Amino acid sequence: MPIQILADSAMPYWQEFFLEVGEVKTFKAGELSAEILALPSSAQLRAYLPCVECLLVRSTTQVNQALLALMPNLQFVATATAGYDHFDIEALHAGDIAWYAAGGCNAQAVAQYVVCAALQLAVDDRFLLKDKRVAIVGHGNVGSRVANALHALGAQVIIYDPPQLTKAQNTTDLRISGSLNSPCYVSFSEVLKADVICIHAPLNSHPEHPSRHLFDADALSQLTGSQYLINAGRGEIIDNQALLSYFENAVKSEKVKLNVVLDVWENEPTITTDLVGHLRIASAHIAGHTLEGKANGTFMLYQQLCHRYNIAQKVKLSAMLPPDNTSLPKHLQNELHLNEMFDGESAQRLLKNICHLVYDIQNDDRVFRAHMAQFNTFAKLRQEYPIRREFSALRLNVKNTKTSQMLRGIGFVISNDGTT
Repeated sequence: MPIQILADSAMPYWQEFFLEVGEVKTFKAGELSAEILALPSSAQLRAYLPCVECLLVRSTTQVNQALLALMPNLQFVATATAGYDHFDIEALHAGDIAWYAAGGCNAQAVAQYVVCAALQLAVDDRFLLKDKRVAIVGHGNVGSRVANALHALGAQVIIYDPPQLTKAQNTTDLRISGSLNSPCYVSFSEVLKADVICIHAPLNSHPEHPSRHLFDADALSQLTGSQYLINAGRGEIIDNQALLSYFENAVKSEKVKLNVVLDVWENEPTITTDLVGHLRIASAHIAGHTLEGKANGTFMLYQQLCHRYNIAQKVKLSAMLPPDNTSLPKHLQNELHLNEMFDGESAQRLLKNICHLVYDIQNDDRVFRAHMAQFNTFAKLRQEYPIRREFSALRLNVKNTKTSQMLRGIGFVISNDGTT
């Protein structure tokens, strides 16, 4: 008998991947909530739940004790997202149900969001990233990619990741700053002195190194108007009420405000809307929402299913993604060839414009502000977000070796050097 799989229909390419493994039925976001399942219109789905052996979800489905009780034959639960806050881990363990989260599936997408934000701020405020010291808070799947990308842009990168530091202490020369293979680990007090701070730590309440409200009122009070704070990690790592108080006090005292970018917020989707007007860039938790990131999440679940049930993998992710029709305008291509050393403000502006062809972060900011100014539509904005592509969808022709290395370092494909 084929494996019985229940999957979220919002996962791209679910047919191509999951039908290779078993019999698949799908559901839409919200349909597995207790309220919806109790409706007469859900009778057919409710009747199928006892047959389900594998449940494949996204973050919109709460996998809790109430839902698990309806699936007595459930063996495996997986989410096509990096986070798994929507899983009741204790209930899964109690039911002896294996689980999996697609950690890192959209890491490249989030890293490129941060690159676009950093370049936009650098161009607007006329500074060079290569002159800045950037602190990465959390050096995991996303943080390591952000570190690599900003290192490729010439920034001095430092790392704050106490658990990773503990593991690395006996094997790495920890003080070699700027080396991708030997991260420069620093204390939190050093993080607060950095020019740019990027948050990518997981949310935890570990007694030794808790990340919840790591940036509380005290930490925020030590930051100045010349610094930049970017959070595309977990909303709760910044105390949003403390941040709002910081901004309000800065306005009253006529101080230059800290430059803040928020893609993630506390208490989503009911966020602190009063913060929006104080931010440099704001968006609705969409940093990881690329076609490549979402498709990779589906593919990683397919890999897990094949491994679990000893099934040969026949489908490749690369065969699924469509080509992107975006091409570099002639004037930008000419500029790219002229800026052989790729140094200075004009070259940085050119790079921002090239990234803009793939992802216009300013447009996301404008849309977010326009909608949130009228009513709190955070969840709707996120659910209806038009999926974008990643830098790899735009192939570039570059003559200069140094320039091509830098562009590859942030995720572009250089079509004329044999590297993909």
